[in-house]
Amino acid sequence: MPILLTIAILLPQIAVDSTPPPITETLSLETIMSDPAWIGSAPERPRWSADAETILFFRRRGETSERDVIRIDPVTGEETVLSDVEADAMISSGDWNHARNLMITSRNGDLVLFDRDSGESTQLTRTTASESRPRFLVDGRIAFERGGVTITRDLATGIETDRRRLFDPTPTAIKDGRPFLYDTHLTSGLGQASCASCHIDGRTDRLAWDLGNPAGAVIPFDGDCQVPNGPPGAPTCINWHPMKGPLV
Repeated sequence: MPILLTIAILLPQIAVDSTPPPITETLSLETIMSDPAWIGSAPERPRWSADAETILFFRRRGETSERDVIRIDPVTGEETVLSDVEADAMISSGDWNHARNLMITSRNGDLVLFDRDSGESTQLTRTTASESRPRFLVDGRIAFERGGVTITRDLATGIETDRRRLFDPTPTAIKDGRPFLYDTHLTSGLGQASCASCHIDGRTDRLAWDLGNPAGAVIPFDGDCQVPNGPPGAPTCINWHPMKGPLV
């Protein structure tokens, strides 16, 4: 009986303590606009589709960093969210032929031909090499680059002809040095980074490294000191300091 009486006395107090405190903050326009979720996601990179029939743009997907591709009919204003498969297959730009019914472009290193009349795209190449800079010629053929060689292709037969390596003014020393600049196994102690990882295009990265052992001691020079063509009274060879100084 005393236990039941104690519970009956405490229940109202618990109910009072569990009541949430009143909201004292007043919403203002500045407070509301501080959260992007209140104002929605703005359209990004609007552009015409390859067939010039619809408008495409990116829009943020909720509060994530992902982007949806939206297609709008400029006549009706109807919006369509493209699936990931449709977005990956989308062709945004390229080079048109004279009749403007075919467009050639490159996607993921392969050539893709877009037919405006049918709205379909056809992948022309599936090679391990990378094809780039496709364009139409005046006779209806296409030209593109592969491995530094300009190649001409007949769309009707698919035959590639007239391979030409254009003049490259790059000096021989740079051509010979490039394999070493980008070789991660030859120029990296762990095999995961090449010289070009920091030295873009062989230029200096402007980083100075103070090489050596700060806790080391000076080691006396005990070898044969040879200072060629040194003037009389010139300093002789100095001892080995543990720090080498800033090196670039």
